Amino acid sequence: MSSATMRQFWPINTFVETTYKYQNVNHDYNLRKNVTLYFHDKVLIWIHSDDRYNKFEKIYSKLSRTDGKKYIYYLLKYFVKKSKLNWYELRSNRNIIKDYLYKKIYETFKDELTE
Repeated sequence: MSSATMRQFWPINTFVETTYKYQNVNHDYNLRKNVTLYFHDKVLIWIHSDDRYNKFEKIYSKLSRTDGKKYIYYLLKYFVKKSKLNWYELRSNRNIIKDYLYKKIYETFKDELTE
């Protein structure tokens, strides 16, 4: 063989960069639904058992309906967005969420509570 027809083969680069892609659990519908139902039930229990939440007995019927669940969901969604917490961390921060929900419910229904 002549040197003009001979080719040199270089080995392929065997270094393969691996990237991991993790699921963002904050977008999980079932997690959001479960956490929302948990805190919705807690708010309804707190209305009857907690001294601070007793003033919300006038609006108990509004909070116990589906609109109340949606309202709690949007409050939690806003809290997660602003606090940079994850949805799965909300249950472990229950006392902070309890204070936050009290403040927001009071601000929203202040006119109805003072009547």
